[in-house]
Amino acid sequence: MSENIKNEWIDWIEEAITKEYFKYYDYSQFSDVSVIGTGGFGKVYRANWKNSKYLALKSFSNFNNATAKEVVHELKLQRDVDFHNNIISFYGITADENKKYLFVLEYADGGTLKQYLKKYLNNLTWDNKFNLAYQLASAVSCLHNEGIVHRDLHSGNVLVHQNNIKLADFGLSKRLGDATTQSTFFGVIPYIDPTRFSKRKNSTDPIIVYTLNKMSDVYSVGVLLWEISSYRPPFYTEGESYDVSLVVEISQGHRETVVPNTPEEYSKLYIECWDGEPCNRPTINQVVERLKTILMKSIILKTNSIAGNCFSLPEFEMNFLIEDNSSIDNISHNSLNSLHGQISQIINNFDAMNTQEIIDTLATDLELVANKLESFIFKITNEGKNTLGLRKQYIFDYLSKNELSKGAVPVTIAPEELFKWLLCHQNKPTYIFLLGYFYYLGIETNINHKKSFDLFFDASESMHVLSQYFVGECYQLGNGVEKKEKIAFEHFKRVAKKGHAMGQLKLGTIYDKGIPGIRKNSRKAANWYEKAADNGNNLAKYNLAFMYKDGTGVCKNYKKAFSLFKKSAENGDPDGMSMLGYCYNNGVGTPIDKMKAFESYQKAVKLGNISAQYNLALMYEAGEGIEKDIDEAIYWYKKASEQGDRDAENRLKLLEEIKKEDEMILFKGNFHNSKLFHIKHYEYNHFKNIQEIGIGGFGKVYRAKWKKSPKYFALKSLLNIDEDAIKELVNEIELQREVIFHDNIINFYGITISDQENQSNDIKKYLLVMEYVDGGSLSHYLKENFKNLTWKDKFNLANQLASAVSCLHDEDIIHRDLHSNNVLISKNIIKLADFGLSKRIEETTQKKKDIFGVVPYIDPKKFSNRSYSLNKKKGESYDGSLAIQIIQGLRETAVPDTPVEYVKLYTECWNDNPDNRPSTHDVVERLNFIINQKQDENLDEKLGEITNQTENKDTILNSNNFEVSSHGELSKMIQDFDKMDVNQILNENITLNNVEKSSRGELSRIVQDFDKMDTKEIMESMTSTSEEIINNKNISSENDLIIKVNKITEFIFEVLNKRNSSNLKQKILDYINNQKMNSKEICNWLCDNQNYNSNSIFLFGFFNFYGIETIKDNEKSINLFINASEQDFILAQYFIGLYYQSEYETSENKKLAFEYYEKVANKDCAIGQLMVGYCYDCGLAMCNLGFCYKYGKSVGIEKDIDKAIYWYKKATEQGDLSAQIELEELTKKSDFFM
Repeated sequence: MSENIKNEWIDWIEEAITKEYFKYYDYSQFSDVSVIGTGGFGKVYRANWKNSKYLALKSFSNFNNATAKEVVHELKLQRDVDFHNNIISFYGITADENKKYLFVLEYADGGTLKQYLKKYLNNLTWDNKFNLAYQLASAVSCLHNEGIVHRDLHSGNVLVHQNNIKLADFGLSKRLGDATTQSTFFGVIPYIDPTRFSKRKNSTDPIIVYTLNKMSDVYSVGVLLWEISSYRPPFYTEGESYDVSLVVEISQGHRETVVPNTPEEYSKLYIECWDGEPCNRPTINQVVERLKTILMKSIILKTNSIAGNCFSLPEFEMNFLIEDNSSIDNISHNSLNSLHGQISQIINNFDAMNTQEIIDTLATDLELVANKLESFIFKITNEGKNTLGLRKQYIFDYLSKNELSKGAVPVTIAPEELFKWLLCHQNKPTYIFLLGYFYYLGIETNINHKKSFDLFFDASESMHVLSQYFVGECYQLGNGVEKKEKIAFEHFKRVAKKGHAMGQLKLGTIYDKGIPGIRKNSRKAANWYEKAADNGNNLAKYNLAFMYKDGTGVCKNYKKAFSLFKKSAENGDPDGMSMLGYCYNNGVGTPIDKMKAFESYQKAVKLGNISAQYNLALMYEAGEGIEKDIDEAIYWYKKASEQGDRDAENRLKLLEEIKKEDEMILFKGNFHNSKLFHIKHYEYNHFKNIQEIGIGGFGKVYRAKWKKSPKYFALKSLLNIDEDAIKELVNEIELQREVIFHDNIINFYGITISDQENQSNDIKKYLLVMEYVDGGSLSHYLKENFKNLTWKDKFNLANQLASAVSCLHDEDIIHRDLHSNNVLISKNIIKLADFGLSKRIEETTQKKKDIFGVVPYIDPKKFSNRSYSLNKKKGESYDGSLAIQIIQGLRETAVPDTPVEYVKLYTECWNDNPDNRPSTHDVVERLNFIINQKQDENLDEKLGEITNQTENKDTILNSNNFEVSSHGELSKMIQDFDKMDVNQILNENITLNNVEKSSRGELSRIVQDFDKMDTKEIMESMTSTSEEIINNKNISSENDLIIKVNKITEFIFEVLNKRNSSNLKQKILDYINNQKMNSKEICNWLCDNQNYNSNSIFLFGFFNFYGIETIKDNEKSINLFINASEQDFILAQYFIGLYYQSEYETSENKKLAFEYYEKVANKDCAIGQLMVGYCYDCGLAMCNLGFCYKYGKSVGIEKDIDKAIYWYKKATEQGDLSAQIELEELTKKSDFFM
């Protein structure tokens, strides 16, 4: 190797590291470095990175010109497929003490496939083998979809990590083989496509042959599939090596024999893969599909035994989740558009390229992307499509779409890659601006307005238009610089004068509303809007349309307004679509067309327009432009209401009342005609093989097949139906539809009506059509499988259950009846059932003894506190004595060797005090933490020990502890509770054997009727001194917070009344800290108790107004101030005045500000008197009221100097210096004119 070649390689590496094309690892941070493999390319080491995780280091030996290029090539290929889970990940590069460079790769802890198969000799199930084969084929499919041919597939470079295939050494080892020894070559003969040997270039060299291609990889995959089935390499005999005679035999059609008992579909597949003629072999995508079919068929056939198979091997876990077909299609689609879609070009022209050309190619691509991106930002900004909240998503969407191209080669670069490149290329205004834009929006970095402003300003000095515009926006919004709207105006003016619509729109907006130093001028606003609209700005068209509609700044012209709204809508503006709907609906500039109005509103709501949601609801309610549908109307009123539309909120309340009256329509013979619910109706006579599979207080559950489908459905009926029960059924349907998206909640498909005879004419027998779960209840599953479950399995089940309940809570649904008999399970997947119905249905058909099956799961707070209602923090906690013991704090003991974190979690969940229980979100997060924490531990080995210790313990395996009896008599039991004494409860002999009935409905009776119970004997056990102490402590804690809230409010009043309001937020924070108060604790209390009194309402508004321990929200704060002001709270009235004073665009706001200041002033408060003086002085409560009278009509009242002087005097008397200054000024003027 010449020095020149060596230097070229090193230069390429160093330049690539400098430009951060990949991560550089400091070799000194690696420890415990040891050789784990060697080959023709060099050696592979295992090394510990910063004592955190093991990585693989891959070295290279015998570098020559070809090798250097191949290293570069592998880097590019590796980046193309780094996303695939079954391909070894490339992390970066490092250099050892001798300055020799090494690849840093993912470390595969299972070694090579060859070693792995030897280790697990005869221990893998066929499902395990199918899964390994599928992963291997999937990885090769990914390569082929990216235009990469491996050419060197064998069990020595297929790795295994945590029982998953990891394909390695593609794109490099196939060519480095030329530098290896002949013995090394013969070691991989069985895996090489024999076509290579049979199509020789000449008779003297049997090895230099036909070029290997994708079908050659398929041949190798076929051999590997056989090897997976047999646990050994092909044609392997202990102590013997392959030689040239094997080459001849394979070329003549010799293949390995099928292993006995191999499934026919599997053997047929690999035999087709190693066919001698490449054209007869399947493609790799076909191999993937056929393996997927084989694996899925095996899973279906062995549904009931999969759980056992999964745990048949120590430390062995298999993932049987097969990727969706679309994943392969997506890989193929994405590959056509990747940055390295140039691979085919690079491969074809590689000999003609040097490493500098490769670097230049990457750099040129990034320059192209940067320039194209700048043009895109210019376009959307100029067209008025750069809404602040959508800008970031626009960039991500644009970069992810394949709109950037260089010649015929599509180019896609990740935002992270572009950001890193921009950091190193700040030599052009375009790149300076783009880096500022990334900081401005927080793309691949944190938002930093100061940095973004500095970068915009630097680029603007080079007359960069976008930078000038964004400098103006920074001044306008106060982003990274002090807010100065007049300076912003000047920057926008420069952009506008250059004829750019973005600047023209801004000038129109400023003249439309006015800013300090620039008066409102509707004519100028209309003029600038028109210029921007003519230049294609969509927002300008929308604003100008309003001016024509209202006759503001231009002559009223409805047709012109309609035309502009239509253009705005056609350009994708949701506001324009909404107003176009308004025009069609009301005949503004166009004939009334209700259908077109509906279509326009519908398009707008899909893009999130709130007013369109309300208008769409109106049309559904009235049946205009669409068939009348109250349910849809309620849906859209609710959507609009959730976003603050008060009109929608009022309509929603009204319609919900009407809906309650109409609910029975669904169930009284009018189901087919009712539009109340959009649910699928199944014809009952299309169900076949109907079998009863369960019964409980609610009714019966059947299993049935639908038409000719092999799929089973569950049919759930109700017994003893009356109108109340039907209402509950309606409720359950609604709740089911709210959470149908969650994987761990039983699916609701629709409803059917039984055609059985002797049914009531008014009320038919309705059945819910639901997902059928074949694994039974959690109770049954634990009984059958407990010995085989690892802690990881238990954590996973717990996490799924918590996730399902959390989903209910997010939708404001409280289950109220969680126990192991209505938690179902299928293929290790939890399915939560029976929520929203069982808690309310009254049932009185079961026996007294059946109700106690659910007692351990009931929140004990319900028994000890009559006024307590079950809620989101209810404990998921058998006879009467047990109920009393639970009230007194009795809980199950932890199973030996249960992880401490898990014990701590469930003991917190069943805490006697609901306030001390974690939320379901917290439970999910903590379970995720436990799962991640335990992931790398050898839990299976510990499980063996735990199982041996607990094998005979009834508390774990006794079915009575897991199964819950039917609950139908609970309501009757509670009704008769007054007639029972404690001894009767304690002495009752209760049998719980052989009970597998559902027990849901009775909890509702506990909730509803407990207040009627005579529980004196039970309650006596709850009146201990210790509980009184706890309760008093809680009350004391709340009183402390109330006192703190009052003190803070008083301090705010004191500060403001002394006219010392500068830096008010910091003053309040300093006061809270000095008083050793916790602002977060106070904010949380205010959030939960904001309506406690006027102080708490105001202070919560104050926290929202200034963003103290919460997000700043002016709208929310004003609403709170208004609520407090209605209770005649002075500070709230003052802040409302301030708000309206700051919104001085309209005379109405000026009057409102004056009215609120006057209310404060009339209570002898200086803060109000100052502002009222200001109002009179201006023509705003005593000094502010004086200001209002001073300036007169400009603030919405008649100017009155005498009243201004009066209120300034009132404020001065209370020590207000600002009022005194104003008073002196007015007095001098008054004397001068006398």
